Amino acid sequence: MKFIADAMLGKLAKWLRIMGYDCGFVPHDRRDTALMLLEAREPGVILLTRDTRLMAHRDEVRIILFREQRWRDQLRKLLKELALKPDEKDYFTRCTLCNEPLADIPREEVMKAAPARTLEYEYAFSKCPACGQIYWPGTHLDAVKKEIVEIIQGL
Repeated sequence: MKFIADAMLGKLAKWLRIMGYDCGFVPHDRRDTALMLLEAREPGVILLTRDTRLMAHRDEVRIILFREQRWRDQLRKLLKELALKPDEKDYFTRCTLCNEPLADIPREEVMKAAPARTLEYEYAFSKCPACGQIYWPGTHLDAVKKEIVEIIQGL
């Protein structure tokens, strides 16, 4: 399953990526409705939108329309509607910026890029092969997991 989120759902796209879901995102400055709809025609792709005009294409592509304003409510709706069961082992496996799967990298490779304090811990590091963003399980990890648990419990 793959998602394509339109420009109105950037935060939802980010959180889907955090949970390990494949979620493309089309920002306002690159929005090409025809191209987005073409991509959404691929098998297993679901278009996520708040744009009611895109519902005219619901016979061509699978679309989920969100009326919810807040990303937490949007995520709850999506999880419930598709009966998704996020798996913690998939969390933090995709780049939150560009959606690419992350690759593990040796500690030595990040010594110049990561803050010095980070290197004091025995973190495992990963890197996006597309944009080069480096990730590690810092202090925010527990807060993110707690947020996801609270969202799932609210279903």
